[in-house]
Amino acid sequence: MSQSPKGLDLRKVIGLELTLAEYEAELLDGRAYYDSEPLEFECTQCGACCTRAGVVFLTPDDLERIAAHFDVTVPEAVRAWFDGEDDPVITVDDDLGCPFYQDEKCTIHEVKPIQCATYPFWPEVVGTPEAWWVEAAECEGIGRGRKYHAEEVRRLLLGVLMRTDAAK
Repeated sequence: MSQSPKGLDLRKVIGLELTLAEYEAELLDGRAYYDSEPLEFECTQCGACCTRAGVVFLTPDDLERIAAHFDVTVPEAVRAWFDGEDDPVITVDDDLGCPFYQDEKCTIHEVKPIQCATYPFWPEVVGTPEAWWVEAAECEGIGRGRKYHAEEVRRLLLGVLMRTDAAK
């Protein structure tokens, strides 16, 4: 999940090292899909996104929220639950899923990382109609529910807007 077919480094985008304008200019051929029509999405809490192999990149705020949720320090949380001491991530294994997804629910739902909170509004998913509908094969909530218009999608891509409906 960290690399898109066009070579997008999600970590850069999530860390805001690559601006949305740079993403659009460098990696999209023309207008972004989310600019051409609203995107429908409703989280069904199916857990499909929590059980797919990949990496969840963590911001410093993510680490602080998760550590506070468990009443531990950030270094204790990093040692206990995350891979990569200097640059902590959550590694999601195909066989096990996310370590925080247990009994068919997210145990850190209230404080989940921004990458999780903004799914499926990730640059490599919303940039083209093909990518959006390919992702729909993995996520039953894509193509149903409320409509997200371009400005809201942009805010999600920048991590400015935390979706509360996806946290259900």
